[in-house]
Amino acid sequence: MCAHNNIALHEAVCQGYIEVVKFLVENGANILDPNSTIICDAAINNKIEIIKYFIKQCNNDDNLIYLLNECNFRFDYNESLINNNQILIWAIKINKFDYFEKYFNDEYDVYNYLFNNIIGYKFNNYMKKIVHLKNKYINLETLCN
Repeated sequence: MCAHNNIALHEAVCQGYIEVVKFLVENGANILDPNSTIICDAAINNKIEIIKYFIKQCNNDDNLIYLLNECNFRFDYNESLINNNQILIWAIKINKFDYFEKYFNDEYDVYNYLFNNIIGYKFNNYMKKIVHLKNKYINLETLCN
């Protein structure tokens, strides 16, 4: 099955069709596609069951749950497992850049993620708009090469 550009997944999420979402994910649709906003779409559309399913697909990651709670949800998480760098990485993965901008710092783990993962075009467009972050990224990239 081809889930080209996750269009079917996006539509199923926005419509709240949990069984269709499960079917698509089980057959190759990627909820963490770097050019996708699938998890944020579920949050924006208040699709609680779909969000819970996505959290489960992401191994109930407390950092993802914490980030989603920033969108006014009240999911339970283990506060002792919260790691700001991991939250920032989740912010990049799910294209929630307002959180990334608010809490960005020069931590190694964040840069490590940026250099070692495929970053979607939305993140690249975001970096173009935020000059001070772009300069930090370019400076570090220059030093590492």
